[in-house]
Amino acid sequence: MHGKTSIAGNTPFSNWSRSFTAGQAGSLQYEIGTSSADNVGPVLDNVLIERFGAQTVVPEPSTWAMLAFGMSAMGGAARRRARRS
Repeated sequence: MHGKTSIAGNTPFSNWSRSFTAGQAGSLQYEIGTSSADNVGPVLDNVLIERFGAQTVVPEPSTWAMLAFGMSAMGGAARRRARRS
């Protein structure tokens, strides 16, 4: 989907939003620019890009390895502490 939306240069400051539904996995490229020659460009404040819907996050293998190492280190420390008591 390649679409451009234009806002007139004399439009006062206002809230503006755009939404879409992705048809397949991929990436999103969102560009904000101007074609005016005033050397100012668009004035942006409080820009927010959100993702709604089901989010399936799968940890990377290195994350699982760090978790296993950390749990092992904590178990070893607890075991050593228990032997001293």
